[in-house]
Amino acid sequence: MSLADNVAIEVQMLIGNLYAVRIKIPDTAVYLDGVIDLFEDALTEPTEDKIKLVADEMIELNKYFNVLTSKMPELKPAFMPSYELTNHLLGPT
Repeated sequence: MSLADNVAIEVQMLIGNLYAVRIKIPDTAVYLDGVIDLFEDALTEPTEDKIKLVADEMIELNKYFNVLTSKMPELKPAFMPSYELTNHLLGPT
């Protein structure tokens, strides 16, 4: 399996995690729906620009999770799988 295939699988896992967060915490739907659409579009028709947008959005997604969990620590377990997967996909920064 190629590196691109592995990344695509991990992005699909992330999309699944985001759907789970969206269901558990409906208030996140406004933001997460756009993120999920972007990620799905990039998987369907990957381009260099879309991949850069996905990486940028992953950084913003982690910031979003950090803000929400700082205000409501009880949400951290719902966000952790997505947070850890975005960190893994982004690699060391």
